[in-house]
Amino acid sequence: MVDARASTGRERRRRPPRVGERPRLLGARRRARGALPCADGAPEHGGPSHAVPDHRVRGATLARQSQPVDGRLELPLIVPIVVYHGARPWKAPLDVGEAIMMSEALASSAGSLVPRLRYLLDDLTQLDADGLRARGLPAFATLALWALRSAFDRGFISTAANLSGLFDEVVTADDGGQALASLFGYLFIISRPDEDLVSEVLGHVSPRVREEVMELEEMLAAKKLEQGRAEGRAEGRAQRGAELVMKLLRLKFGAIDAGTEERVRAGSDADLDRWAERVLTASQLQDVFA
Repeated sequence: MVDARASTGRERRRRPPRVGERPRLLGARRRARGALPCADGAPEHGGPSHAVPDHRVRGATLARQSQPVDGRLELPLIVPIVVYHGARPWKAPLDVGEAIMMSEALASSAGSLVPRLRYLLDDLTQLDADGLRARGLPAFATLALWALRSAFDRGFISTAANLSGLFDEVVTADDGGQALASLFGYLFIISRPDEDLVSEVLGHVSPRVREEVMELEEMLAAKKLEQGRAEGRAEGRAQRGAELVMKLLRLKFGAIDAGTEERVRAGSDADLDRWAERVLTASQLQDVFA
């Protein structure tokens, strides 16, 4: 997103963030080359949907809205950029106005009232590893785009060897461990049941990078195991709660049908608590679920 407000020659003090306001990600105000004097980054991560993120653009506009000055409302220039890495070709129009559903007659009548908002599309699916490197970005930024780019066609293994030098640059940086954790943590999360992306990619990097990531892999595996245990304990508590509610129902109303049993088993913790309390005062079964 590009902010051209500074070109007016007036620099206003930024207000403190309001409660509930979205934080500014990568919250630095960077000087950019060219006519536009500064740029603010507010990255959003979304799935491979073709929906135009107009609500995010609108939210960013409102979050950075300036207070009226001398009765005039001044807003910064915001240039939305979509970085796409989905499995299907990007087919959404590059102008939000073209995505509005309306008849030709209505469009003709509305004229200039139809909002027009164009955005820049960076379609990573059209780039190979050499194309990413040609952008001249820092090593970590290139590898981050590579990870996103390779997710849809699972091209990690075929391209990792070409980028091994970038992994070496990342691991020698001051925050190299954290950067590698982000990259390989992403690979760990998106690995399918029949894949081991982390181990396969590690086969194409230097021993130093491999050693650094192996420690991370052990930590992630332990965390995933503990998460599975916690989910198992929660599932066990829910199952015991459902059994208790069904026991109370049978004691008061006799046999219960399969539909009622299925509903109880699918109930949340709050549902089970509420139904258990209602059994005490309900005169008939349906009153428990009313």
